[in-house]
Amino acid sequence: MLTNTAPIPNGLRNTSAGSVCEVMSLWDVTTVAEINWKTAKRIDKKYLSKLVTSLDVLSPQKIGVDEIAYRKGHNYLTVVRDLDIGSIIWVGETGQKEALDAFFKELGEEKCSRIQVCVLDMWDPSIASVREHTHAEIVFDPEEWKTAR
Repeated sequence: MLTNTAPIPNGLRNTSAGSVCEVMSLWDVTTVAEINWKTAKRIDKKYLSKLVTSLDVLSPQKIGVDEIAYRKGHNYLTVVRDLDIGSIIWVGETGQKEALDAFFKELGEEKCSRIQVCVLDMWDPSIASVREHTHAEIVFDPEEWKTAR
């Protein structure tokens, strides 16, 4: 059975299936590793879960918030990044205000009060959530300024 740390066949020795998922699509991993798609997906999720730092041990002071589209249509994820450590610390499954509210709720009032700066696009629901849950200075994403003019 191929595990997260089992080597992948076909000349990719010393490489785990999880780390290969960083540079290849899951479909390509299934071909190279000679495993089914569900197994590759399970390995990838397990590997990625080890890369995510729990909000329990974080106390971000500067965050960036963005909504990114996925799939076709209007499907969005809300992504929160700790700008001091340069890592994504939370992903919500919608681009709605409720997603960002859920992040702040999970972070907790005490840690929310420590957030000093929030960089985000000029989207009213995100702005409202940041103002509702923090006292952070809001800095609008410079990329948004280019498209807003």
